[in-house]
Amino acid sequence: MRDEVLSDILDRKGAVKEIAACCGVSHAAVSQWWRVPRRHVAAVSRRTGVTPEALRPDLFGRSVARESSVEANGAAA
Repeated sequence: MRDEVLSDILDRKGAVKEIAACCGVSHAAVSQWWRVPRRHVAAVSRRTGVTPEALRPDLFGRSVARESSVEANGAAA
């Protein structure tokens, strides 16, 4: 099932074509995404105004950032 945020974006008129162009992929490729691939998050965010955290909370969400910070500091969770 497609991610809800991505579905909302792709439902906009012309969005698939615009996102495909800014990511350098075909519109068919974008149509097959069930979530925005990591390598395209920045481009999709810039084009749509949707934050990376909203596009991919599993990668950029608050809890992910907190866990990375804890690991970097060597502290136990």
